[in-house]
Amino acid sequence: MEQIDDMRILTLWTALLLFVLVGCKKADDQKPFAASYKGTFMRTDGSPLGDPIVSNVTLHLSEKAFTGTSDVRNYPAICSGNFTINQSKMVIVNSCYFTTEFDGTFIFKGEYNYELKGNQLHIWRTYANGQTDIYKLTRED
Repeated sequence: MEQIDDMRILTLWTALLLFVLVGCKKADDQKPFAASYKGTFMRTDGSPLGDPIVSNVTLHLSEKAFTGTSDVRNYPAICSGNFTINQSKMVIVNSCYFTTEFDGTFIFKGEYNYELKGNQLHIWRTYANGQTDIYKLTRED
């Protein structure tokens, strides 16, 4: 009889522990990107002698949507849209329409690499010609 009671207690504790472990998620796991970020954007040409233009950017991310601005017109052209995360890739769909008086590769869209460490978000992609777009952003609280 005592062995049955011990088994029930052990089963209850095991079930409770599993419930707690499965039910617990850090807030950052649920919405890791949802915040406002400020930082810089630049396009490097892959040359150590290059002197890239740097612009100040703001990016507001919700769970799956974004809006943003740059202090240099169309460098980059951010506007608004949505994004998905697939492993270490961020896929951006920009919902805005842009005229063609500038290089369309500056539009914030397409597939990017990203790294989120604490308050730092780095987003980048490299083109076949060696140029790299780099966003270095810091989360604002």
